Amino acid sequence: MLSQTNSSSQTPQVRFADALVVLREVNLESLEDADTAMCFWLNVYHTLLVHATMLFGPPLTRWKLWSELCYDIGGCPFSLL
Repeated sequence: MLSQTNSSSQTPQVRFADALVVLREVNLESLEDADTAMCFWLNVYHTLLVHATMLFGPPLTRWKLWSELCYDIGGCPFSLL
């Protein structure tokens, strides 16, 4: 569920985090088509990469960057690792 507060008063970071909540509702079984699945997972990967870089800065060690942030997608945790 997206935040009920006025989106113009929220920071871009808060709006971004609110938008990520919809990933919990993704039905992974609906990604039957290989091209659709590839596009979805590439977008998830790149979003995680940008999000982790925003939170932690450029990675000093890949382990920290890749292991500390994960998304709940369809009830399953996914990280860059």
